[in-house]
Amino acid sequence: MGQFQLLPSKPGLGINQPTCPQNATRLLQDQDWNDAKDGAEKIGKQVGRIFATCEKLMEAVTRPSDLELQGLYDENPGALEKVFNMCAKELDAIPVMPAYDDPWLAGAALRGFEAGVRRWRG
Repeated sequence: MGQFQLLPSKPGLGINQPTCPQNATRLLQDQDWNDAKDGAEKIGKQVGRIFATCEKLMEAVTRPSDLELQGLYDENPGALEKVFNMCAKELDAIPVMPAYDDPWLAGAALRGFEAGVRRWRG
């Protein structure tokens, strides 16, 4: 009868050299995937919130009022620039997403980012 081994060994690395069991490796890979997805989703939510807020501000600034239509109020050209600057400042404050060499993790991050943005953008 064969001897029970908790951790299988790799013949090329010498006898009794432990390696990770397959299930543990899969759990670590799943955890990495979830971490990449969750981190990117968090950033996506921030970006989506800022875009949604800035779109509403832009509509409010560019929508003509009744006074403007009657020619009684001149449009404030600085208001639009203020909105752009505020939005740019908020977007710059968002942390940069990590770059993944592994296409599997990069796909997880993309999926998470898109899900986060969709929550705000509908």
